[in-house]
Amino acid sequence: MTMKAIAASLPDTSSITRASAPALRQEAATTISGRGSVAPRRPTNPVETRDSEAMTSLTLLLGSSLVEVWDDSLDANGQWDGNLVGLEGPSPTPEARQLVDRLTTPADRATIAPMLRAMAEAMPSQGGSAAAIGAWMELVWMSIDEFPADIIQQAAKALVRREKWRPTPADLRQECQWLNRKRAALKAWTGRC
Repeated sequence: MTMKAIAASLPDTSSITRASAPALRQEAATTISGRGSVAPRRPTNPVETRDSEAMTSLTLLLGSSLVEVWDDSLDANGQWDGNLVGLEGPSPTPEARQLVDRLTTPADRATIAPMLRAMAEAMPSQGGSAAAIGAWMELVWMSIDEFPADIIQQAAKALVRREKWRPTPADLRQECQWLNRKRAALKAWTGRC
């Protein structure tokens, strides 16, 4: 597909309204596949899939889409450093609040402890004793206890794949915060109204 064909397939922007913005944002989020066809971006991990399904459910519950509000800025290297700062849309219904509460429920320690222990034992670090592993697990738990279980599991999986050494509690927390940004915005949206 040529660039002219893509441009011709885009809607006329003179009639864009606040209500039509989410649909246009989805259309703009498409990518050109290797064969020249236009395909929508697919979620890349279970957290994105669950968040995408939740946003679809919220749209159905509310009768309108929530619009993501981004703080678009450039970092010190001149790279785009957009941060999701909130969501705008209609006031949440009781059903929408329940959905967001289920999505943002913090993990319980019993669910996460086996994964943290396996991570601590498998990844090398300075202290490999049982006491050092126990202390590391306690510090990690204190730094990530407010995140949902699927966020913590995806963050740990990403760090295990990317890092050679056992991550610090701050590393795991930072990864969780990045994955949890949409849910944090949803929680703020329900608390604001």
